[in-house]
Amino acid sequence: MSELRAAYLNGKAIAASTFDARWAAYGDGLFETMRAISGAIPLLTLHLARLRLGCDRLRLMPPDFDWLQGEISMLAALHRDASIKLIAATHGAARGYARSETNACDFALLVSSPPSIPPALWENGLSLGVAQIRLAAQPALSGIKHLNRLEQVLARAEHSSTEADEVLMQNYADHVVCASAANVLVLLDGQWLTPPITDCGVAGVMRAHLLQAFACFEQRTLSIADLMRADLVALSNALRGVRPVGRLRHAGQEQFYSQRHFAKLHAFNKVFAELG
Repeated sequence: MSELRAAYLNGKAIAASTFDARWAAYGDGLFETMRAISGAIPLLTLHLARLRLGCDRLRLMPPDFDWLQGEISMLAALHRDASIKLIAATHGAARGYARSETNACDFALLVSSPPSIPPALWENGLSLGVAQIRLAAQPALSGIKHLNRLEQVLARAEHSSTEADEVLMQNYADHVVCASAANVLVLLDGQWLTPPITDCGVAGVMRAHLLQAFACFEQRTLSIADLMRADLVALSNALRGVRPVGRLRHAGQEQFYSQRHFAKLHAFNKVFAELG
């Protein structure tokens, strides 16, 4: 491998190693974003299970999970209510796609303030748009949280000047897969449904919790038309729990969801309320 001789940022010389990292240049790594509530992380076991799956899929050397769980739990106890982001960053310089022989990673933990959830959310719900960009099929990367999130970045960029709080993402078969940063829950004909995560999309840990804890959920292929006629649509992720959708806009059509159904979602957020 060639030696990096110099580096420049906006025309000024900088330390040669500043941007010379595989994980930053290629998205070669994994991440988990966790919610600490009252000094504990309610979905930590599921986060670590997905991280283990990601290490296996990307052929990365896994961490000592007992040590990592202890480090995360210590930060949660220290900061009490916070967002904790774990980054598994592969070793090596950003020249050439081949990794080092060890496939080793550094594990960074970043602590930030928890997201705010405005009270008006449970009065009006979220406003949803639909992204034009589609999720590409790649079963080897489906379900895990790898560091390359360009599809999600472009999906949000499409709606940066609209009123949409989030955007739905489809695959090339016109099936709803997820939102840009959440999984999708749908109450349709009296049945709770969520799209399967098979060849693209992220299998969220909140979604995994709901599938394990509530027998009412079924995985089923869904279209935008299905969501347009549903009684209720909601989004789930590990930071904000389950949130109601109040309005869905797509192709000149608009669907509003009744607030009278919003209360049905509170039971799904019990895993957070028990710690609060």
